Amino acid sequence: MNLDDCATTTQRVKCIQGVPTTTEEIKEKYLCSSALFDYVYSCSARLKGGLYDLGNGSPNSKDGSTFLGRGFIQLTGKANYEDISTLWNKDPENANNKKYFHKQASDGGHIDELETDLDVAMKASMYYWKWKDCNSKADNDDTAGVTYNIKGSDDDKEVENRGTIKNKAIDVLK
Repeated sequence: MNLDDCATTTQRVKCIQGVPTTTEEIKEKYLCSSALFDYVYSCSARLKGGLYDLGNGSPNSKDGSTFLGRGFIQLTGKANYEDISTLWNKDPENANNKKYFHKQASDGGHIDELETDLDVAMKASMYYWKWKDCNSKADNDDTAGVTYNIKGSDDDKEVENRGTIKNKAIDVLK
């Protein structure tokens, strides 16, 4: 696979760079490296035929490691970062506080604030939650529905894991 290629909603691309022959090769290539995120969060998101397209470029774009899970909702993918920027900036309350989460600070962006500013991280998470229409699902204790709205998937194992985490959180809050 050419690491500049990405699948589309109509054409799938197998993300195979070659199978490492030893554990050491895997560790050397991916351990403590952004390469794993750049690889996994580029092609795999499109392998479902575009249902869960993160909007990241090819592995060489470095979008996978740049737009990985941040904030309370673990926002992932360039497209989601751009959408949160748009939602934030549409809110009249933010007229004098525009944010561009899909850009680095060096480019006039605010991506780091999703990790360093609790108020910004919480508010961005709430925009995402509302945008993905999760309240009614959560009010009905529909973990599968929330998972589907957020990820475009309601895999049984993932729903079970999310349900366990949710129940632990509820116990802590009681």
